[in-house]
Amino acid sequence: MKKVKCYKHYDKDAVSQCVECSRALCLKCTSKHDEPLCNQCMIKLTKSNRVTLIREMIRNIIIMVFIFFRVFNYINHIEIEVGMSGKIVVSLFVSAIPWGWTVLNKITSKYFLFLPLIGWLIYFAIKLVLSVYIGIFVMPFKIFQILKGIKKSNKIITYAYE
Repeated sequence: MKKVKCYKHYDKDAVSQCVECSRALCLKCTSKHDEPLCNQCMIKLTKSNRVTLIREMIRNIIIMVFIFFRVFNYINHIEIEVGMSGKIVVSLFVSAIPWGWTVLNKITSKYFLFLPLIGWLIYFAIKLVLSVYIGIFVMPFKIFQILKGIKKSNKIITYAYE
């Protein structure tokens, strides 16, 4: 009976296979990543995750900038005397909604799918208010987390090429 050899190290016996493409992996290749993945699949998954992180960050920043300027202009039009720094703080506070919304989406129960229309309206109103308050605190951490994830993905890709 012929033993299966590693796809990369032809002189070593395979002990597992890639969970994505089923290539044979030796012990060294199996333990290289958190799960048994060949280098090509690891690079593909990492690039996909990096694109997702970048898209999330760009989407939230675009929405944030749009909300910031809309709120800032609205404060100017209603002529509230809070000063320039007050307008900036209020606009920044409200513009953090996308970050809070993203966090709330991850912890929201699926039971809300069965609400009547008034339930949905109440649900979204509460979620919007919570997004403002959560977003201002979560925003710096989420941006840091995304940038850290992008940096980590670059290291993983470099490591996988070795």
